[in-house]
Amino acid sequence: MCDPVSAAIAMSALQAFGSLSAAQAQLDAGKANAKAITQQAEYDEARRREELARVQGAARAAAGASNLQLAGSPLDVIAENAAQGEMDALAIRWSGRQAAAAARVEASAAAAGSTADAFGAVLSGISAWDRLAEKPTPAPTITRTRSITTYG
Repeated sequence: MCDPVSAAIAMSALQAFGSLSAAQAQLDAGKANAKAITQQAEYDEARRREELARVQGAARAAAGASNLQLAGSPLDVIAENAAQGEMDALAIRWSGRQAAAAARVEASAAAAGSTADAFGAVLSGISAWDRLAEKPTPAPTITRTRSITTYG
């Protein structure tokens, strides 16, 4: 059986290790989440651009089929659609970047909390060691007193 001091130190070390492992896991999860968010945003942005290209192609085809010249109003509509579509695609990209950054910040904050827990466990172990460690007790002091008895 181990002494209480060793047990307290071992428990504190295990707690600290667990907290640091949790911190690393939270950072890894945050990075993976941010990567997934970024990939989804890139996919959504590409889909938006493809959709825009289809709409623009259909508009050009409709204008050509009705013998309209691609000048003036039809051209203005196509240009406006292109500009709006590009703004939508850029907004998707920006939103994805913001969400990914938020995921990384959230993971960092959680990891910082776990790291603080690890330091708390270490301090708790030091405190337990200080309380439980055998401290030398001062040697008892013997004091002699003289007593004087008087008669009379």
